[in-house]
Amino acid sequence: MLSEKIKSIIHKTNVRLGIVVLSLFLIGCTEKHLFDFVPYAPPSDVKPKLEKIDFFLETSVSMKGYVNVNKPGDYPLKDVVSYLITDLDNKYDDITTIYTVSDSPRKYVQTKEHFNDQLRKGNLLNGRSSKLQNIFGPIIDSLQSNAISILVSDCILDLGDDDAMTEGSSVTTKIYGHLINKPDAAVAVFKYLSDFNGTYYYDRKNTGSKNQRKRPYYDTILKNRPFYAWVLGNKKLVEELLSQKFLEDYDKVYAYNISMEDMPFAILKEPRKGKVAINPVKNTVLMKDVEQKRPVQFTIGVNLEKLPTFYENLFMNVENYEILPSHLTNTTALETKTKNELKGNVGNGFTHFLQPTQFDMDVATTEITFSLKNPPSTWFKETHLTDDYQVPAETLEHKTFAFHFITDAFDKAYRDTPALLEFKLLRKHQN
Repeated sequence: MLSEKIKSIIHKTNVRLGIVVLSLFLIGCTEKHLFDFVPYAPPSDVKPKLEKIDFFLETSVSMKGYVNVNKPGDYPLKDVVSYLITDLDNKYDDITTIYTVSDSPRKYVQTKEHFNDQLRKGNLLNGRSSKLQNIFGPIIDSLQSNAISILVSDCILDLGDDDAMTEGSSVTTKIYGHLINKPDAAVAVFKYLSDFNGTYYYDRKNTGSKNQRKRPYYDTILKNRPFYAWVLGNKKLVEELLSQKFLEDYDKVYAYNISMEDMPFAILKEPRKGKVAINPVKNTVLMKDVEQKRPVQFTIGVNLEKLPTFYENLFMNVENYEILPSHLTNTTALETKTKNELKGNVGNGFTHFLQPTQFDMDVATTEITFSLKNPPSTWFKETHLTDDYQVPAETLEHKTFAFHFITDAFDKAYRDTPALLEFKLLRKHQN
């Protein structure tokens, strides 16, 4: 018979063996999720050469308030226009043609120096009241694959004898009718703010008409009056021009039908958190034991260095991202960081970063997509003024009468544009 001591040794040995076997079993049951990260692929289509820039300045007399003043203040229109034309000529070797437009475009045949001088003096701005549907229509129709058009205007609606408050949608319909024939065009609109000589402000009822002293804001300097620079044309050429950052110091900006497909990106080995292994050469992501108490985080780097600021603002706002499949929104958190905010030394020329954190992972999930969307503008609604008749001067600040009748046409034409950028992970089957 075995002694009690031997029995004790055998028992302890069996217990230890059981623990080892159980540990091996548990190790074998580690839940692994291996994904391929879809790498950046340069766009295959060739960007056309920019060969023509048409610059349109609305010259209705209401525009004179932005330049023709006898009181000190902030009147940026003349500088915005002059510097922009100069920058375009320097960059693109004098391919810019200037047009003045009130009811229809007229080519400006004198020198650009003379144009700038006449603009500063207000002598250019004596045209008839402009009907914006008649301005936007020909500009949109004339868009070509190798050209860009730029329009500077106050964008105040004038329907003549019709009531703009009740018939403004006719402008929307007309502009939309031109846009639907240009599905590949991109559009960016920049809002600037300026002091304004109120003598040249005409309300919807044209109060005072030709009698300046009877106009509602005669001899009053209005503050924060908007004017706008619109950039329209071939999608890739608009993106190229915007990347030059010629249009700066604006108050607001929005762009339609743009993309970030020329922007390089990659998944990075570091920084990361939790049980996740990144192979940036093979573009694989291996996650293990993902759960609430042990989440995993990885980092995607992008290069926004050559893009205008508003692209950065879009990228950095996590509210602009869509996560698919949608059920992952409950178990995924997103962070965005600049290079200065990201800890550690990150090379490869990346300037901005997206960091997804996964708190759970279902083995049935075969694909994960993080899509950067271009949400509808919020400042369009804030800028729209319902009525400008018999309102205090302060009511006109930051506002443009009937503005949404213009922007509604662009919203309708380009509401279904694809994501600006997509990061995709595809589950890799393991042997």
